[in-house]
Amino acid sequence: MDKSLRAWYHVGDMENQDYDWKREWKDDQLDDLCAFANTDGGTLEIGKDNRGQFFPLKNIPKLLEDLPNKIRQQLGIIARVESVTEDGNTFIRIQVKKYAYPISYRGHYYKRSGSTTVEITGHELDEFILRSQGRTWDAIPDPGVSVDDLSAAAFKAFRLKAVDSGRLTAEQANVSNELLLKNLKLIENGQLTRAAILLFHEDPSQYLMGAGIKIAYFTSKADFLYQDEINGALITLADKVEDIAYTKYFKGIVSYKGFQRIENFPVPRIAFREAVLNAIINKDYPSQSPIKIRVYDDRVEIYNCGRLPTGWTVDDLHSEHESRPFNTFIAGTIFRSGQVEAWGRGIEKINASLAMFGKRNVEYSTGPGFVITRFYAEGEPEGITDRVAPNGNGTVNGTVSGTVSGTVNGTVKLTPTQKLIYDCVARDASITADNIAEAIGKSLRTVKRGIRELQDLSIMKREGSDKTGSWVVLK
Repeated sequence: MDKSLRAWYHVGDMENQDYDWKREWKDDQLDDLCAFANTDGGTLEIGKDNRGQFFPLKNIPKLLEDLPNKIRQQLGIIARVESVTEDGNTFIRIQVKKYAYPISYRGHYYKRSGSTTVEITGHELDEFILRSQGRTWDAIPDPGVSVDDLSAAAFKAFRLKAVDSGRLTAEQANVSNELLLKNLKLIENGQLTRAAILLFHEDPSQYLMGAGIKIAYFTSKADFLYQDEINGALITLADKVEDIAYTKYFKGIVSYKGFQRIENFPVPRIAFREAVLNAIINKDYPSQSPIKIRVYDDRVEIYNCGRLPTGWTVDDLHSEHESRPFNTFIAGTIFRSGQVEAWGRGIEKINASLAMFGKRNVEYSTGPGFVITRFYAEGEPEGITDRVAPNGNGTVNGTVSGTVSGTVNGTVKLTPTQKLIYDCVARDASITADNIAEAIGKSLRTVKRGIRELQDLSIMKREGSDKTGSWVVLK
């Protein structure tokens, strides 16, 4: 019977990733046992139909004698094979444990996906074999690129981010590029790894197609008005995407709160940036398909080639979970730069940011080889761009545009962290440093330093005590 038809036929109400029923034994069911060994282990019961109803099984003594040897000879594994009697009916139960190394059947590799058995092929097979050896795709060395080929600007950006976030000391960051890469475990046997090239090369798409991000504004599912393709070192790619999204693609709906002009963007910056970084970290780069951001009037969707960790569902993303990045070394370096957390708090941070502005939680959906992150535009205004003068004829002390251009009065340049702090304070004058740190995903030390810098620039000041006082925006 055709594999796809057989998989469909045996889907029962209680069959799942580690449990399956068969009415009778056929040798091609060895691929199901292979799949159990390659996934999380499992149980195959012979003598039940696809609904779990007993089906008369013949030659049980012979099967009990033959199956252990056949499984060992064909798969190279040991399975527990026994007869079980329930309600006067006898069937055979075969139990297989998960194996630490890849198991094949007739030169093919299989895994469990839900209640079906599927063959592992292509670059997914390469990754499967690598992971069974405790390695990931991004850890493989590439002899075609040297340290001198990498971008000086990317290294500079990494050092600034890492020191600003407190993830590295100035002493740790101010070493040679080669030593920095070695300390980040991005050099193996004197060769740069794939992660090093993606993270620090000015144009990694020269070596790996689809390493960038495409963004487009859509009027319908099929029609778009304009688009951009953003390429460059992964360490700064989220910065570039954020800049172009909030200056060209996201329409800010203007409203007023007192003398403040407020723009409501479809996605808060913190949430959008975190989602983009998650996509960069968890992308299946061998697919050679870029991350795609589709902007609609009512929603924003991020399409990413990849898949959830084995055994995970979309519901697992919203519950407490460990951090299991698809690309371990890309994730580790971006963490060192201070752009993400390391403990699986990304979705928690996204939803906290969305809740702050009255928006719906982020949604996820999956398909064959892709994951979609979806934001909806409705909610409260986010992002203060300027304050309107009382007489309505302009601005107070010029235009404060920290969320867009990063300058105050056109002369004072704000860092990304200063911009985020400014937005929080301008929105909520009573917000504490602890709350700001939680909202923008930075350490308390970094936030306090940013506050001092803004106060030194005479952009804002504190009136009253730390507990009962409030902030006053001066510019």
